[in-house]
Amino acid sequence: MKKLSTLALVLLSGAGAANSQEAFKHLSIGLEAATTGIGLELALPIVTDHLVLAAGYNYGNASFNVKGNSTLNVAELSGRINQYIDNANNFLALIPEEPARLENMPSSMKLNGNAAFRLSTAKVVLEYYPAKKSNFHINAGVFIGNADTFSMDADCHDFWSLYNTNSSTAKKMAGKYPEFAASIGEIPELKETINGRTFELKAPGIVNIGLQAATVRPYLGLGFGRSVPNTHVGFQFDLGALYIGKLAISSANEINGASNVSVSNKGIQEIVEIAEKICVYPQLSFRLIYRIF
Repeated sequence: MKKLSTLALVLLSGAGAANSQEAFKHLSIGLEAATTGIGLELALPIVTDHLVLAAGYNYGNASFNVKGNSTLNVAELSGRINQYIDNANNFLALIPEEPARLENMPSSMKLNGNAAFRLSTAKVVLEYYPAKKSNFHINAGVFIGNADTFSMDADCHDFWSLYNTNSSTAKKMAGKYPEFAASIGEIPELKETINGRTFELKAPGIVNIGLQAATVRPYLGLGFGRSVPNTHVGFQFDLGALYIGKLAISSANEINGASNVSVSNKGIQEIVEIAEKICVYPQLSFRLIYRIF
């Protein structure tokens, strides 16, 4: 029994030595273009060539201007205000010597501002090659990114300025004619209720919106090509998905407390509902790889 135990120990030691010769004996660097941006990746085999550890960083931040030809549909909000304006103008028309009138609000806001995507991530991935000489592999790992994946600040100054002018005129008329406020009421505020959350356009007329995702994002995918090629130069393709959690809508325009606004913007609400159902992000990547040693 003692001899058998000694023999088994020798065999296991030999196997471990053989595996250790495979582990960490190569190192490669890859230049990557992916849906998370442009980046670099380092890879080396661990245990055997069947299992490779890769780590890297992708820069995927980008910003762009939101030009004036972009619009936000606010027909329902404007409709509520315009109903008030029509009633106010009908009242003022009964006073021949009163020149003041309120101007109808447009059904859309022109957007001017900046939007930004923050898709940069750091990653650690394990690649498993079922066959030693095969390029096919399965990979799993984790990506770490910025929680604020998207944000936009748009200047709706024209819309806000017109509303502010109407509001000032309405307040002036209410002070001048006590029966004005009694019969017309107060001008509706610039508020929208979407999925039970209330947002308000306030001075200086900036619309802010953001999308937040999980910072730690599990990844699963498959691909072709070796991250540690047999020659000095190789190519690799991967296709997978990142679990980013349920996207959350954030906005500096959101206000706390109950709102007396009962009508929601259905168009925006549909967009919000779709965004909140997205929990995965596709990861498509191409790499040009150089084996250092």
